[in-house]
Amino acid sequence: MGMIRRADAERVARDAIALDLGDLARQAETMRAQAQETAKKILAEAQAKREQMLGSASEEGRADGRAQGHREGFQQGLEEGRRQALADQAQAIDALIASWGAALENYEHEREQIMADARRDVLRLAVLAAEKITRRVVEIDPSIVEGVVRDVVMSVLEPTRLVLRVHPEDAERATAVVGPLVQRLGDSAHAEVRADGSIERGSCLVETAGGAVIDATIATKLRRIAEAVLPGGSDLIDEPQPQSQSQSQPDDAEANDTDRDEQDSGGVRLDDERRGAAA
Repeated sequence: MGMIRRADAERVARDAIALDLGDLARQAETMRAQAQETAKKILAEAQAKREQMLGSASEEGRADGRAQGHREGFQQGLEEGRRQALADQAQAIDALIASWGAALENYEHEREQIMADARRDVLRLAVLAAEKITRRVVEIDPSIVEGVVRDVVMSVLEPTRLVLRVHPEDAERATAVVGPLVQRLGDSAHAEVRADGSIERGSCLVETAGGAVIDATIATKLRRIAEAVLPGGSDLIDEPQPQSQSQSQPDDAEANDTDRDEQDSGGVRLDDERRGAAA
């Protein structure tokens, strides 16, 4: 190893110290600049991080708010929809109940009307049947008028003057019955039988001297029965058609023709059959 002289060593040491101080100054400046730059970067990064955090927090807050609002809105809408549905159903049920009530009331009214019409129809049928049967029986048994006249005359308890109106075809039988009945009422009693074409067969209408009228006609009896069964049912009875004596009793020419027809047909009138055979 070479030997370094003292003078050279001092010079080298002096230069080395000077060099080191300059380097340190430059290094210090560089380090200060680097520190400032680093500080700026740190501040910038911190500011950016802060902004990012604030932005994230705001976005999260908005997202949370939107989610919360969505949940609350959904729940509110659900409740509102449920209430509206219940209200609509209640209105529909009320309308249905009202409709059913009106239909039931209408049915009850129509049912009562149908029952009333049915009662009247049944009564009408019964009355018509009774009317047909009664008048047919009178036609078959003309002596029925005897019982009617007897009942009417005996209903007059005091002697009086009576006028009995009967059908012309019943006049003879009525006259035969009245005589013995009047005698039972006393010597002052008097009864007269008058033929009246407006009175139907088997009926009798009695007029007293005092103006009282005893109606024993078949139509009146049927009306009383119908009225007793159903108030207002007397309207179902048809009034008998007036029949003049000329209509009820055939003239001599018609009677002779009838006799001849009956003789030709063995006692049964067969005009239609004879005309059909001739054709």
